[in-house]
Amino acid sequence: MAIKKAGCFLINLENKTIAIVYRESKNDYSFPKGHVEGDEDLIEAAIRETAEETKRNAKVLTNIEPLLNKYSNTKEGDCECYLYFALDDGPSDNDSLDTHPTFWIPIDEVEDKLTYDNNKEIWKIAKEIIKGEIL
Repeated sequence: MAIKKAGCFLINLENKTIAIVYRESKNDYSFPKGHVEGDEDLIEAAIRETAEETKRNAKVLTNIEPLLNKYSNTKEGDCECYLYFALDDGPSDNDSLDTHPTFWIPIDEVEDKLTYDNNKEIWKIAKEIIKGEIL
């Protein structure tokens, strides 16, 4: 059975940028995301993980379906990551130590910043949705 994860395409409407996190331990750039814990639903996990990793609050746009990014890695095996479209809703008071450097990248430059091909492919779809339905 695949491991369930959730995260966000965190959008800053004012300057039309997307939050990308740099995970030093893996030397990679990715969207904020992580494991679904306990009895959380996917949206709760996406909001929590985004707050932990970026110290920003995410306002999930529930009128737009999340994108499913399926991938495998050597440590965890098969993963299903649900990435929600969310607006940046200001600083979070989340006190997690799992925070990563966060970069706000212009929409047309996000693909070039991402490390993994699966993130680049899902971003191509997300970018069209963001440009067509959110901005």
